[in-house]
Amino acid sequence: MSVSLIICCYNSAGRLPDTLAHLARQVVEVPWEVIIVDNNCTDNTVEIGQQTWTNLGSPANLQMVQEEQSGLSYARRRGLDMAQYDYAIFCDDDNWLSPDYVQKVQEVFDAHPDVALVGGDAEPGFEPGAEPPSWFGPFQGYYAIGQQGESAGYVPDERGYLWGAGLGLRISALRKLYESGFTSLLSDRQGSQLSSGGDGELCFALRLLGWRLWYEPELQLTHVMSASRLTWNYYLRLLWGHSVSQVGLVPYYQALGKQHFFPGPEISRLAWWRHLLSRTRQLLRFGPRWLRPWRADTPADQTQMNMIKDWARCYQLWAFGYNTYQRRFQVVQQTLKPNTHSPLSPQQ
Repeated sequence: MSVSLIICCYNSAGRLPDTLAHLARQVVEVPWEVIIVDNNCTDNTVEIGQQTWTNLGSPANLQMVQEEQSGLSYARRRGLDMAQYDYAIFCDDDNWLSPDYVQKVQEVFDAHPDVALVGGDAEPGFEPGAEPPSWFGPFQGYYAIGQQGESAGYVPDERGYLWGAGLGLRISALRKLYESGFTSLLSDRQGSQLSSGGDGELCFALRLLGWRLWYEPELQLTHVMSASRLTWNYYLRLLWGHSVSQVGLVPYYQALGKQHFFPGPEISRLAWWRHLLSRTRQLLRFGPRWLRPWRADTPADQTQMNMIKDWARCYQLWAFGYNTYQRRFQVVQQTLKPNTHSPLSPQQ
């Protein structure tokens, strides 16, 4: 049982050397590999990655692969297709993993055969010249920073997901998921666009097939922030992308019994209209201010953040349209039948 570590890159030449340097310090008792996925980079990410890894002299093999379809979900799928080992780790190009990270991921999966995904904690790191603003702490979770649980164990259903940064994956579970006919409904990050949701979609899809998630606080990484990501405007763009993705995840919420985003327990011809009407009513409650949602009197303005969320959801509902919105429910129902591919079922 060994681990394939996957780094998906879009113009990562400036960040990749430090990330690889931390990976080269891994203390691992079994063979492992690093896969760098070039997702339409226009800089010299590939050359920098190859040269850096060679200079570091790590015993792990390095693969360089290309994924031409833009989007983090597609790049991660490409990396998983190329993986040679039983387990994988998604390492972003700005994640510095602790030296025992790879080994800990393997140990968790070896000990828990019903677990498909494992995640840990992330602390913030800052590039030279980057200082965290006063509002950063309460909102760092949107940057995949902080603790994901209180103690080691299965992730409770009320949370139900893990961040993609540093996420460990059981590849056999992913293969069963793709064999079920699953294709991602979300592209996740595309170039410089701050769309999101692919992490949650993967977690929800695997849970529907009977797999479980595990939180391991001994898994530690540093998520490095640049100054450009520490502005209020960037945070609002991040919030917009997150809120847009929530509309795409509604079919999973319903399938898992979470009704707080979707009005009503059954899929009906009125579902799209009901969702759009509920979001529009929320916007109108803000009075005239809903017409200028990007204007903030002060950073960390809660009213502004709520308007951004509702605007984003209204926007995505109109972008989907009635037919696409309804079809997504059917796709989830048809391909992700609960417990059909349970990890502990006799036929497996």
